[in-house]
Amino acid sequence: MMASKNNHQAFKASDELQRDYEELLLRMAFARIQEEKTAKLEDEIALQQDTPSAMDDELASMRPKVLRTISNAILQANVKTFATRTLPKAARLAAACLLIFFIGLTTAIATIPSVRVKVLELVYSMEKEYTQITLQEASEALFDVPAEWQGAYYPSQIPEIFLLENIDTGPGVFSAEYRDSTRTKVLVFSEQGEDSVARVDTVNADVEYTFIHGSLALVSQKSEKTTIVWQEFDQYFILTYPGEKSDAIEMAESVYRVK
Repeated sequence: MMASKNNHQAFKASDELQRDYEELLLRMAFARIQEEKTAKLEDEIALQQDTPSAMDDELASMRPKVLRTISNAILQANVKTFATRTLPKAARLAAACLLIFFIGLTTAIATIPSVRVKVLELVYSMEKEYTQITLQEASEALFDVPAEWQGAYYPSQIPEIFLLENIDTGPGVFSAEYRDSTRTKVLVFSEQGEDSVARVDTVNADVEYTFIHGSLALVSQKSEKTTIVWQEFDQYFILTYPGEKSDAIEMAESVYRVK
């Protein structure tokens, strides 16, 4: 009886070590994928830029941050446990479609300093015997960021009728203001740090709540203007949009990390 108990404990310890080993392999795989993509970007930029050294330095400084982000995501999501234990076997094939389109770690890598960025998505594809994990460029995800923008996030979808009017930078606060050709419609996106305090006019407004990137968001509608407030880690954002709530929510969901 004692021998059986010891064998069970040894098997349990071996199983735990195997899980730890597989998770470590996942982290190493992510690191290799990101290093290969970063190296490819560096090679492309070296061919296109007359003075590539500055960009090389920037990419080199970004690499640890990107790798750290991916590593943290693996630990938090616990991909292997989710794929092999949490999802019922009967639902895995159906869930694979949802995972490919809706579950992802989005990050952005600058292709031209502070001007254009492209978004990479972490994609899980469930096979019969394993889960394949890759970083893929999101379709139609290349977008412009103003050179003066000092914040870490920016919307990738801004209606073409709006032109950039002004960018303000303060202690822990970054704001971009857009206007249409008549200068009567004003669109404002702001990124706020943890020490900043902001106010939103909700008097006589229709207030409701929704989710933006998994975070609870306040939605206020008043006088043909929609204001959305939501959080991302240690920052929060305020989007004031002169139009329909659905368009404002779509724009809020297009906000990506660019630094």
